[in-house]
Amino acid sequence: MQKLKADLSKPERSGEALKHRVREQIRAFVGVEAAAKLLDPVSPSGDNLLSSIEPILADFLGDRAASELVSRIIDNAVLGI
Repeated sequence: MQKLKADLSKPERSGEALKHRVREQIRAFVGVEAAAKLLDPVSPSGDNLLSSIEPILADFLGDRAASELVSRIIDNAVLGI
């Protein structure tokens, strides 16, 4: 947990950099403009990222697909796996 917190505090892991990586992950599914609008309510720190985007993605893609996409976002954009 400490390593994850330390990783998330790096400049490339927080704020606008995180939103940019997430935008890149979701634009293929909802389009460029929708991806940008979807991330508008996300705080600069990214604390509310998943709680902001998952319900809207579920409306577009359905619950199961949204859940899979959010898992992919966590792996790729947040954790960098």
